Amino acid sequence: MHPGLVAALLAGAAAAAHSSGGGGAAEAFRRNAAVQGWRDEGPVAEGEEVELDFWVKLTHKDALRQALEDVSNPDSPDYGHYLTKEEADALVAPAPEDIATVRRAIRGFDVKEQNKGAILSTTVPVGFANRLLGGKFMRFCRGAGEHRACVLRNPIAEVPSALRDACDVISPLDEPLPPAHPGPIIGRSQSLQLAGEVQGCCFSIGYGALMRPCCLSTQRAGDAGACKVGRRLGGATGYRAGACPQTAEQAADWLAAQEGAGSAASAVGVSTAESHAGDPGLAAGGIAVVGLVAACALASMASFWAWAARWTSEDAGRPFERLNSPRILPGHTIPQLGTAAE
Repeated sequence: MHPGLVAALLAGAAAAAHSSGGGGAAEAFRRNAAVQGWRDEGPVAEGEEVELDFWVKLTHKDALRQALEDVSNPDSPDYGHYLTKEEADALVAPAPEDIATVRRAIRGFDVKEQNKGAILSTTVPVGFANRLLGGKFMRFCRGAGEHRACVLRNPIAEVPSALRDACDVISPLDEPLPPAHPGPIIGRSQSLQLAGEVQGCCFSIGYGALMRPCCLSTQRAGDAGACKVGRRLGGATGYRAGACPQTAEQAADWLAAQEGAGSAASAVGVSTAESHAGDPGLAAGGIAVVGLVAACALASMASFWAWAARWTSEDAGRPFERLNSPRILPGHTIPQLGTAAE
């Protein structure tokens, strides 16, 4: 998701939890955890480390909401003029004083900055995190043996108001527990290591960086040609409107099917010409008709492609850019068009 989109995907749930009071929120969290099979295994040792992500509060939310409405309104002079990533980032950039508040809170630790301070991340001892955010980090686990998975959460946190007011989201405080899935949970560092071994292709629906891309990721794909599909037009003009290939094999199948359709069309044109080979006039007429039809089809496709969804190819072995913002505009939803590489 684009970092310049306003509000937080998790902020609504987080705000509801904070407004309901710490005790009620903690009990609700534990009930929900139990329903999903997560066990509370007690406090985390203060010497262990936890990664904290502070999504600093974005600004000018009303302006971005209006911009999103204008680009979709045919009566607006800005219709179709989507903001670039840079324009969106600049529009909703956090206030310098909010960035300073977060930096003061984690002073003394190495801080990673994304999007010019919109996201600040640091790894700290659990003891420090407990003192900074209030409450205690607990370990919640699910499964057993090789399927055992654990996460750290702090359902009784009482974040100082100045820090809470400076942020849209504080992770992992505001993160829901991961849903049930067959695979193990991996940390961010491990997932980024895996990303270096991933090939894939991404496309965005429509124009501009405000549109959500969906990606085909082919882990350890030996054939870079699996991403050939990524160099063709997609969306409504290509494979399936509103859908993404989920595997390299599916992408190859879709590509083969489309190329096969093109070959079949060519064969029809050839057979039409050949069937009238004995009559030069008919043969020439048939070829002319086929050529005219093909030219009209190409012209129509070209004009349609001018606004249709576009595919962009990612270099083999290069990890996808992580569009890692859980923020969306309140009242709007981002279409789920497949899977985005993490």
